[in-house]
This record gives sequence, structure tokens and C-alpha cells, in this order.
Amino acid sequence: MANQPSVVVISGVEQNHAALDVLFLRAGWKVRHARSIADLDADPDASVCVLLTDYKLPDGRWTKVLKHARRRDPGTEVVVYSNLVDEHLWAEVMCLGGFDAIGQPFDEVELLRVAACAWRKSSQLRVCR
Repeated sequence: MANQPSVVVISGVEQNHAALDVLFLRAGWKVRHARSIADLDADPDASVCVLLTDYKLPDGRWTKVLKHARRRDPGTEVVVYSNLVDEHLWAEVMCLGGFDAIGQPFDEVELLRVAACAWRKSSQLRVCR
């Protein structure tokens, strides 16, 4: 599929990968997975448009993902998810330069809407794989 939207799911929780894989693949997305921030460097040539990251990872918080993404490619959009999303986390994500914060359990329509908006914003400037 030309211009197929893609996302990298970052989580240390295997169930999150399985659930998000089903959701995104059913919607026609290409999905890659990372279990930690260190795993993001597994494919150094890949251009990433959207990182969907758990708030807390085995090797750091979502803020480390954002810093890593900005160093690698400033156009990458970072969406944070957590089962404890409140106005404080949402404000933190927005103020520090993340794209959005969404709650868990996932609302499929909302998650796909947010991811699609992030992908469109990021992919306008470059080719995302």
C-alpha cells in the first residue's frame, strides 16, 4: 500500500503489543514493535512518523522516548498512553512537545484518530516507512 500509515509501539507489556497489533493491522497500518527505548535503535535507517509509547518503560519514562525521537528525527510525533491519564499527564505531554496522551483501556476509534492525525502531521514533511 502506497503511503501506508505506520506506527512503532513501545511497551514492556506483551499484552499491549498484542492488542495494539490487532487494532492497527485491522485498520491497515504497518506496525513495528519495541520493548524498550534501547530497542528503538534496532533499525537505524527506518524513518518513524509515530511512536506510540507507554508512559512507563523498562528503561525509562516517556520523556526519554521523546528526547530520543527528537535527536533522531525532530518530525517524529510521540503519543503517550497510560491507564492513569489525567489533565496533569496530558498537560505534561503537550508542554514538553508530545503529540497527545490517551487512556487505557483504549477506545479504538479515539486511538486510531489520534494516531492518524499524528501520522498526517509527521508525514507531510517526509516519507515514513
